[in-house]
Amino acid sequence: MRYSVRVAIAGILLIFLSACENSKFVRENLSINGTAVDGYISGANICLDLDSNGICSAAEAKTTTAADGTFSFSNIEKGANSYGTVILTGGKDTATNKELSEELKNIIDTKNVHSTILITPLTDLTAISFLDSSVKNSTKLNDSREMIEGGLSLLQTDLDKDPMSDIKIFFKVQDLQYIKKIVQNVTITSLVQEINATKKQEIDYKIKKALLTPIEEKKWDTLDLYIILSVMEAETGAHISTQAKEFVAKNLNQFRASLKVLSADSRLTVNMLSRLQVLLEIQRDTSITAINSKDYNATITPIDLNTTFDKIAQTDFNTTDAIYDAVACSDNSTYNVIENTSFIPEATADTTNGVYIKSNIGFNTQIEKTSVKLFYPDLATGKTGTKTMFIGEKYYLEFDNAWVLKSDNKVYIQTPSSDSNLSECYKLNLSSTNANVLTTTKVFRYSGSLL
Repeated sequence: MRYSVRVAIAGILLIFLSACENSKFVRENLSINGTAVDGYISGANICLDLDSNGICSAAEAKTTTAADGTFSFSNIEKGANSYGTVILTGGKDTATNKELSEELKNIIDTKNVHSTILITPLTDLTAISFLDSSVKNSTKLNDSREMIEGGLSLLQTDLDKDPMSDIKIFFKVQDLQYIKKIVQNVTITSLVQEINATKKQEIDYKIKKALLTPIEEKKWDTLDLYIILSVMEAETGAHISTQAKEFVAKNLNQFRASLKVLSADSRLTVNMLSRLQVLLEIQRDTSITAINSKDYNATITPIDLNTTFDKIAQTDFNTTDAIYDAVACSDNSTYNVIENTSFIPEATADTTNGVYIKSNIGFNTQIEKTSVKLFYPDLATGKTGTKTMFIGEKYYLEFDNAWVLKSDNKVYIQTPSSDSNLSECYKLNLSSTNANVLTTTKVFRYSGSLL
């Protein structure tokens, strides 16, 4: 081989080896967008446990959920493991306004750089099944998913559905959560020793593990609660009396009967699920109160269907083509409120926060209410002095362009409805200085509280 050819080949090899060496420093990082749902869970702590040891170390990425349960991680170095665990603790269920008392998880495939995930009580069971295995690979993860789906009579993609946007998944979650909570309470009240937070978490985990057996055996719909309670006695040293077992078994059957009838009712819509969860929680809390006081002769009144649908339909808003939003146009929220009517020629302004609202309704004998309201948080950002105008059908809104840079740039606008007894509410994210790209979402909330 000629010398010049050998030199050329050597040069090519050197470039190739250099590229391979440099590739060690090119890391493919992980980005995740997710939503935490029992109802939507706000203010929860989320940890990205990439070594899946169940512990959130100081070095592992953490964030919190927003008011709608959403969270995100971006540009996280993946590490050596192919699978990681997203762990949720704390937070508040926005449907029931109650603190979440359990830990929830989901497993992520770190090879999927851009992931959209849910964390729900159903994904939590999948995670427990996966993490309990000595072998952690794609086959085991698929097996865990298929076991939960098959055992709960779900379809292949159902674990990836939002329980608050799918009636079937909603009722599966409500059934699961009822069972977990009444078993937890009857177990704890049957123990002699005091229960601290760590011990309670251990009991929660053992309940979930116990429930995997009837799921794996596809006996969920005919669940024998006596077997689960016997397992908890063996696992915790509790002595659960026959009276207590009979009480919780009876109430579970009653609760499941309510779920079965409700789930088959054609009047039920996705927009009603948050309200319905509140009612189901009331029935569950009544059972738990009796368990905690050991009043096993208590009568737990099942949900009356007609009353239920009267209550979940209560709203001051036109719900046509609207989506549920717990804080929509609420005078009792932490948002500021300004109001303008068609009889005021000028816009109503909050110059401190750089927002202005004016009614465009004009005199209309068909609409008795002519006022519009703007609900908005404090700007908390220096104003730019320049404004963007957004024109709606019944109002126009002006906002200082500093709102575009605000992390919480969501405002609500309440306008009259063609039905004089109702209002319409629209959510608008002030995320652009180009008014043409701003869009509104029609939303509603329920009037009053059932708790």
